[in-house]
Amino acid sequence: MLPHTDPANTGREYAGRKKRTETQYHWRHSDGREAKLSPFELAEAYGLRANDVSSVARGEHSMCFGWSIVGRKPGWPCGRLHFRDERSHSLTHEDGRTASGDQGELRRLTGMAQQDVSALVTQDRRSAHGWMLSSVAATGYKPRGWRQRAKRATADVYGPQTPLNVG
Repeated sequence: MLPHTDPANTGREYAGRKKRTETQYHWRHSDGREAKLSPFELAEAYGLRANDVSSVARGEHSMCFGWSIVGRKPGWPCGRLHFRDERSHSLTHEDGRTASGDQGELRRLTGMAQQDVSALVTQDRRSAHGWMLSSVAATGYKPRGWRQRAKRATADVYGPQTPLNVG
């Protein structure tokens, strides 16, 4: 920053920054602890994310990892809104192999991308890379690619069909 520039008058340099509030709030944790600190001091003191704590101060959330402002109504907690799906699923491969586990384990065991595993589990797709849900495989469903491979496998048993050995 140049010495002659005034931060109050240069909007371009400072427009992206949010103003840090140093207002002291009375915080109470769900286990009974209490503190009178600003949101950033609370975040530093207890190892929380400053954005999450300041969202409670702004009123976007009512609590952050157990901390809430005294006198506010309870509501939606802050933090990450995406949680890991830990339900167990079972996949069957066209060659008979099976793999079971949550989506992360299935991705590691099958070598598929996360979006393919997720599409199988949510049943947006019936099969991917030769894998399908075991519940779908139990219904007798065979993808088109599997049927074509089965036809080629039976054709190879009888040898190639050339004009010399046909009929």
